[in-house]
Amino acid sequence: MSAASAHAKMAAALERRISARLAIAAEQINQTARDAAPVLTGETRANTQAELIGPHTLRVSANTPQAVFTDQGTRPHRIEGNPVLRWFVAGEARFARYVEHPGTTATHWFSNLRPRVVAIIKAAMR
Repeated sequence: MSAASAHAKMAAALERRISARLAIAAEQINQTARDAAPVLTGETRANTQAELIGPHTLRVSANTPQAVFTDQGTRPHRIEGNPVLRWFVAGEARFARYVEHPGTTATHWFSNLRPRVVAIIKAAMR
């Protein structure tokens, strides 16, 4: 066997090993991200995932419109109905043309995942 052939064989084996370990890390990161996600309806938690999208690339995403708002927060703002808003309080329907939302406090649940994600990947590569 030539040196080039041996090198190519070792490189391929290393690539397979890295991909396998990243796949394991993706599962751990997936659970960590879902555990960190806020739960009001469960939609954000259910749509938060970590996936291997390339041999050395892992993507962590929260695929809901509200994920960024719960992570980064919002300023106070007006919410207008089309034509009215409807919600329920103690089983009773309430209506309004608009409401003044007080804003949402940032939780940084997604932003703060980075150190944990890095730690999981480092542990998987050992």
